[in-house]
Amino acid sequence: MNQSLSRLVRMSLVLLLAAAGLALPRSAVKAGVGTVLTVTSNSDELYSGDGCTLREAMQAANNNADYNDCYGDPPSSYGSDSIVFALTGTNQITLGSMLPTISSETISIDGANAGAPVTIDGDDSYGLFYVTGGGELILSNLTLQHASISGQGGAIGNEGTLWVHTSTFIGNHAGNDGGAIHNEGAATIVNTTFVGNSADYGGGVSTWGGTLDIVNSTFSGNTATTHGGALETYTAGPTVTTTIVNTIMANSTAPDDCWNGAGAYPVGSYYGINNIIESTPSDETSCSSGVVSSSDPLLSAIAGSPGYFPLSPGSPAIDAGDATACGASPVNAFSQNGIPRPQDGNHDGAPVCDIGSVEAPVPVTLRSTGTRDGWILESSENSTAGGTKNSSGTTFRLGDDAADRQYRSILSFSTSSLPDDAVITSAKLKIKQAGLTGSNPFGSLGTIRVDMRRGAFGSSTELQLVDFQAAAHKANAASIPNSSSGGWYSKTLLKTNFTYVNRTGVTQFRLRFATDDNDNSFPDFLSFHSGEAASANRPALILTYYDPTP
Repeated sequence: MNQSLSRLVRMSLVLLLAAAGLALPRSAVKAGVGTVLTVTSNSDELYSGDGCTLREAMQAANNNADYNDCYGDPPSSYGSDSIVFALTGTNQITLGSMLPTISSETISIDGANAGAPVTIDGDDSYGLFYVTGGGELILSNLTLQHASISGQGGAIGNEGTLWVHTSTFIGNHAGNDGGAIHNEGAATIVNTTFVGNSADYGGGVSTWGGTLDIVNSTFSGNTATTHGGALETYTAGPTVTTTIVNTIMANSTAPDDCWNGAGAYPVGSYYGINNIIESTPSDETSCSSGVVSSSDPLLSAIAGSPGYFPLSPGSPAIDAGDATACGASPVNAFSQNGIPRPQDGNHDGAPVCDIGSVEAPVPVTLRSTGTRDGWILESSENSTAGGTKNSSGTTFRLGDDAADRQYRSILSFSTSSLPDDAVITSAKLKIKQAGLTGSNPFGSLGTIRVDMRRGAFGSSTELQLVDFQAAAHKANAASIPNSSSGGWYSKTLLKTNFTYVNRTGVTQFRLRFATDDNDNSFPDFLSFHSGEAASANRPALILTYYDPTP
């Protein structure tokens, strides 16, 4: 196993240096020499007259000369060329035929497009790319979808050299082999997702010769009529070497997720390291080498662009990858969702990279500090100033009293355990109802408004009367509606509010109903469990974050 990993790392590094002159993380991919061609039109024509199209840019790169509205920068440096995008409006390019064959050039295509990644669509009628023996294609930050071909390689047919990074293949189809990619050359796939692709063999990828390396990628929901919903290896004579590392293959509509047909021949070699493969044959066509789990990988709904599957809490892929492969080329400690590897995704104190194309953020649940939270009652109706307080009770109150004075409450969370430079990816506030006095204030006072303070509302983190009216760093940061589950009310905070979470001290929330009182001279308030309540009932701040420099 260690020998196969060393082989992968050495081979990847050599190919990267030869092909691109640099490592290929999530950022833009540029060839080491050559010119840069910028696509400015999403039409699919030659001589379109409305800017540089992708088809024209590939023609220019193949011809080593400017073509129609596509001009190299610098113009005299054609060689191993890069294609980038500056599209406005729609970022989808729908093809009317397959793009020009890459037969003798090295072409890099980076679909980042200033944060609006490009989609190339085959209109369910055409393949996208074909690379012959002398050609090389490097793809990154692209969605490649709805390609269709009657033979092999729905989106890409490769006989040369192919690199695919941080991209997604969706809904591609081949009548025979390789719904998304068919390889008979040298192909490397990194931090990439395959979903909804289909073929007779190899719904996602098929390889019939040469070398195929798949590292930290995710295959889910692909279809194969005969074998290999995610992957098929086979050989009709040429040597085929396949290496799969830190990769998920699951949820296929097929007899198996991975079928190593080449394993039945003496010229076929298969290496696996730290993979999750739900199903594979038990004979010589097995992909079981290096499988660490055949359990459901617990993928969440596809998100992002290019699309990827976030890992749900408890996924067997979290913190289960091979660290050497994650840190080395071609992964280079990057992931498809942009989170640096490794993170401590299972929060056990030991960061380990994840299996699959994404890296899960670190989850943490914080509870309100009982000695610092509690309720404050307005001094008199409409005074908008605190009059009395209670920080020792097991509940806090929201609503009004018999004198139509408003109850406001403070929750206080110690968020200093976060790394100083933590990048928060999600935040949710939860409170659990303990009781009701009078009529439900949701009926007359509206929703619960949430103010945020990065630090204490008053001069101290202890509950103070001034906390009732003290300025917030963000007023009305959230609004909790009259909707609960098991007594719990919750609200997911907007990303724009993450800056108010204090990485070096406490973060406080002030809760109040939108309307201060109902003027009925009766106490109408909800009671919620405070930080003095049983641990499981205390107010919770649920965060996920990542360390940008793990």
